[in-house]
Amino acid sequence: GVADVAVKLLDSSGAVVATTVTDAEGDYEFGGLLAGDYTVEFVKPLSFADFSPAGTGSDTSIDSDVTTPANGKTGVISLGAGEVNNDVDAGLYQLASLGDVLWFDTNGNGVQDADEPGVAGVTVELKLADGTVVDTKTTDAVGNYLFTDVMPGDYEVAFTLPNGMAFTATDQGADDSKDSDVAGDGTVAVTLTSGQNDLSVDAGILPAEI
Repeated sequence: GVADVAVKLLDSSGAVVATTVTDAEGDYEFGGLLAGDYTVEFVKPLSFADFSPAGTGSDTSIDSDVTTPANGKTGVISLGAGEVNNDVDAGLYQLASLGDVLWFDTNGNGVQDADEPGVAGVTVELKLADGTVVDTKTTDAVGNYLFTDVMPGDYEVAFTLPNGMAFTATDQGADDSKDSDVAGDGTVAVTLTSGQNDLSVDAGILPAEI
């Protein structure tokens, strides 16, 4: 739960009839209400990117109910006399980032050793599960790349293999920050959570051989 979020209760005319703030667990409550139509408005904290999509999943008690993220408002909620509705929720998320380095695996051991340089000018694509390209980067002078302001979710990172090269072995050694994560086709599946900064998605390349 997210604490200290301002929440407003609006009547059918759009007038604010009550305000409150979420507690340490993110809970809030408006009590003593007359039967009628209401809307709940959540004020998005600056530390979050946006509200989560509404109505996701089959359990309405744990989904987000903000239908207009631009103003943090839910749809109309109709309350009967004596009715209790504890399912009016709002989800918030932070943007994520991912990146690391493409390096030349000079000894072919699948691990980036201290003397092995990064490779500049290589195209790296960030794709959705259906193959749609979300963003494209090019490795810098030391082989680094970075995707920022990424929505949480499932992605594929695809490295374009330079001519005459092959990708080195995957998941070698005990240090995940120094191994190569891509398969032979230069891709790796990545899941990003809200606010995550994943700087461990590496790729090593070495000369192809016959």
